[in-house]
Amino acid sequence: MVIRNLKKVNITEVAAVAGVSAMTVSRLLNDSGKVAPATRVKVQKVIDDLNYIPNPIAQGLVTSRTKIIGLMIFDDVDSFFFQQMLIGFQYAVNKHGYNLLIFSKDNEKGSPDNRYLSMVDGILCMGSHMDNKTIELIEDKGIPYAVIGRRNWRRADPWFSAVDYVNGFKKVTRYLIELGHRNIALWGGVKDFEPDVDKITGYQQALIEAGLSYNPEITLYLDETEKIPMILEKYRPTAIIVEGDAILLSLLITAKEMGLVIPRDLSVIATRSDIAVPTLYSLAKIHQLTLAEVPRRELGISGAELLFRLLRKEENLPKANWMDIRFTEGESCAPPNK
Repeated sequence: MVIRNLKKVNITEVAAVAGVSAMTVSRLLNDSGKVAPATRVKVQKVIDDLNYIPNPIAQGLVTSRTKIIGLMIFDDVDSFFFQQMLIGFQYAVNKHGYNLLIFSKDNEKGSPDNRYLSMVDGILCMGSHMDNKTIELIEDKGIPYAVIGRRNWRRADPWFSAVDYVNGFKKVTRYLIELGHRNIALWGGVKDFEPDVDKITGYQQALIEAGLSYNPEITLYLDETEKIPMILEKYRPTAIIVEGDAILLSLLITAKEMGLVIPRDLSVIATRSDIAVPTLYSLAKIHQLTLAEVPRRELGISGAELLFRLLRKEENLPKANWMDIRFTEGESCAPPNK
């Protein structure tokens, strides 16, 4: 049984116990030169026995790498939505043997502290509102970076991993059309926010391809929940694609109050649902919604893998790296009630 050494050990002590030079230990740790197989096994055993943890800053002086990846989370982040994405990102970072440093922005300067930017090998950016100034600062410093989500910026043209909302929402709308729906509403999202613009684009394209007209009066944004009763009463949509829990919960409550039965009178596809099953059953008498979800954990992994490909300086790496929406049939969709 090996007794772990709780005292912090340095590279010189590892070399002394292994009977080799500190340079040999350094070459093994940084994979920066030849080390004989037998010596490699001997040194690695000493490292394990002494529980030696290399200093990432010292390693960086040798390899020009700190083995630290930065995660820059911008404001207005939906903590629950991004939680799974962060788990996926952290998983990929650990798999590659890197450490994670999370940046917080300086509220007065409007950008992260420059001292910490020099500590990372690369940065992944995520958040609802990523400001152009910070992204340009990262570019000017020459730090490899990737972005979760497609963004239109003045000067920056980053590599990104994003969900293909255009084709995803086209497929979702087409699914409802194939069920027989002709009066389909789209609710949720924010005006002029690139992902939400893509969702509307896909929705409109599916309607046009099916020979149906787009009615902007039944497109509802996140800050317009008060219009829900009026739209249900006046325009009578038979199917609704819903973005976000706030709109979804208001829809389910209003539909129940109006005596509309899901899915007999109203088919619903949600892009996410954190509503507990008992609440969902109480409001709609169903156990599972039909969902068109962002694969959040997989998106975090995709962003990390994209960043590591940039660090490896892979050639012909595409700027856009698209992922499909995850579609799950539940109990909330049916052909329209004749």
